[in-house]
Amino acid sequence: MLQKKYSVYTAENTPFDLMCKSLLSQIVHDPNVIKIVFFGLTRNNEQYLTQLKTLSKIMADFFPGRIPPFSLVSQIPESETLTAEVVSLEASENAIISYGANYIVIDNGICRELITGGILPQDINQSYSAQSQSVFNSV
Repeated sequence: MLQKKYSVYTAENTPFDLMCKSLLSQIVHDPNVIKIVFFGLTRNNEQYLTQLKTLSKIMADFFPGRIPPFSLVSQIPESETLTAEVVSLEASENAIISYGANYIVIDNGICRELITGGILPQDINQSYSAQSQSVFNSV
């Protein structure tokens, strides 16, 4: 199993794009980031998709060329503002990382791990059953 480190970052309560930039300005200093999960409250599906689009653009700015897998979870964190859980490889890990579309494969010669970001259904307004089937089909 690969050695990983977990860190949590919180932003001041400002507009969504500024909270994203604030969090990422703290996170980008870690060269071994392999996944980021953002937690924040959204009022409805339309706002969620708008925030996810904003976050995707900002992630591309902060991680040009190789964006680590990321997710946006619509769940208000304890801090009641945007929070990020960051997973990083320990600096001592000697591994090869292959990047895909919101996923990575890490291979250290002993084990291989698949790490994914958020996998969305084609239509987030469908029933939970239909959304689940859509996600499983994507995987």
